[in-house]
Amino acid sequence: MKKIRLALLPIAALICAVILCACDVSAVLEKGVDTSDETAKAEEVITTEAPESIAEAAEKTDPDEEEERETEAETTAETTEAETTAAATEKVTSAEDPASAEREAFEKKVAAAMKPVVYVNENTIEDIFSTAVEIWQWFNMSTIPTSGEPVDDTFHYKVDYPHIKTYADLEKYVRNYFYSDIADQLLSYRSDYTDIDGSLCAIPADRGANILYGEIIGAELNLRSISFAEYTVEVQKYSFDEDGGDLVEDGSETFIFKLQMDKYGCWRFVSFPIWM
Repeated sequence: MKKIRLALLPIAALICAVILCACDVSAVLEKGVDTSDETAKAEEVITTEAPESIAEAAEKTDPDEEEERETEAETTAETTEAETTAAATEKVTSAEDPASAEREAFEKKVAAAMKPVVYVNENTIEDIFSTAVEIWQWFNMSTIPTSGEPVDDTFHYKVDYPHIKTYADLEKYVRNYFYSDIADQLLSYRSDYTDIDGSLCAIPADRGANILYGEIIGAELNLRSISFAEYTVEVQKYSFDEDGGDLVEDGSETFIFKLQMDKYGCWRFVSFPIWM
């Protein structure tokens, strides 16, 4: 009997251990449930309080800042609308009045030409050369455009050319494209360019072009150095037919125009062998 009791002791100990383990597991599970409940409650509190926090933040917004933002938005909208309207108006004006659009483009070109030439390349040389030819013609073939009636009962007419309002403007325009010796020579040709009552006036006087030369049939820019360039222009040439006396094509002739950059970085013609 005593042996049987001793044998039952390990079994009883095992049963006790199992019961204790079961109790620990239950406690852990209960604790997990409690933790989940607490987390859920915390989330519920945050969710419940969040709208209140947003509302409070909205209430705390500075009215001045809100008004400033609204003003900025309105200003941006007005600016955009104004720019759109201006662009549309300009487009309509250009389409309805090509002459005004052409005049505006011409005035912009002249405004740019009133500044010294600072960059000579394949893209700019054509405009530079055509402007120089026009200036040369004002003193050798034609007259700067004029308008209106004669001034003070003289033969002078007021000059009508954008950005050239006085003799000083004209001289500056000439010297922007020609070195001193050529510019001085050109300006000496026309004593009838003069200021009257503060405005540039001129006596119109024109002559015809040289009929033995025609259109430009080729041109090429050669940059000889960083401060020297040559612009080679090939011109159609004509001669008189011995039998009928009519003009006939007679090959072409090449003219070389030389440009040089001064110490200030401005380019001017130092040789201008025009054929007109």
